Amino acid sequence: MALLLSSCLSSIDKGLMKVGDKISVVDPITGKREISFESKAQERIRADKQAKQLLADFKKKGLKIDAKNKDFYRVQKAFNRLKKVIHRQDLNWEVHLIEDKNWNAFTIGGGKVFVYTGIFQGPAAIQNDDELAAILAHEIAHINARHSSEGQSKLLASKLLDKKLRSSAYQASFTTIQEDEADRYSVIYSALAGYDPRAGAKIWRRMHKVFGSKPANLLYDHPLNNDRALSLEHYGNAAFRYYKKDHINSNHQNILASNVIFSHQKRSNIKAGEGGGVISILETLGNAYIEAEKAKKEQKSRGF
Repeated sequence: MALLLSSCLSSIDKGLMKVGDKISVVDPITGKREISFESKAQERIRADKQAKQLLADFKKKGLKIDAKNKDFYRVQKAFNRLKKVIHRQDLNWEVHLIEDKNWNAFTIGGGKVFVYTGIFQGPAAIQNDDELAAILAHEIAHINARHSSEGQSKLLASKLLDKKLRSSAYQASFTTIQEDEADRYSVIYSALAGYDPRAGAKIWRRMHKVFGSKPANLLYDHPLNNDRALSLEHYGNAAFRYYKKDHINSNHQNILASNVIFSHQKRSNIKAGEGGGVISILETLGNAYIEAEKAKKEQKSRGF
């Protein structure tokens, strides 16, 4: 009887592990299980297709793509140096410079980054390659944290579990937290690649000076310029210990695993059928709960 019960529990636990693997992935940066309905393989396929469509749309609009000028080569040089010290080096990494006057850079995940020429123009233009690296490292951090994939999955799960989390205010608050997370990770990448990790704070102090920090409404989905500058000043100063001007930190692999900003959590050795399935589900739900509570706290701070 005991043997039969043990076998039954083992089968249930193996089933739970399969469920856990389908609804979550191990975060490449923290090592924690996070809710994600898009696998890493699916992320790559989607990003490849989406990137091709975006480039086709830019071309249709008459925008120049990757024009071989000094800014293009600056972007490529900084991006290639950063790629040597980051997580997920197996991705098909690529960056494209789009001729657009807007100050913007973004990613769709899967190793794809897009930068507008507007970051080099106007009163808020970046001043040096340290600041350029800060922008690129931020987008790379979004990719490595799988924000594009995990974000939508977590928001969907939150909405299904709690009706109060279906508002635009909650979604904006959740996205703001992801932006701050990308800022935290980005300073480590910049420092390890030999770029001053304090440069990001300078960008957002300038943005605050030029544009201010008052949001158009309370549904803003990025940290306010002044708040972002203060946070990045703190993160950048902490990461400065890993910075060697214009040189890649030779200890970057160990620092990526554990540093003053984040550390990679060691995985449990408990196997499926022996309790590993239960652990995977509890860890996934626990981390999702923590993320939701952070977003609700941010939402509450805005008066919602």
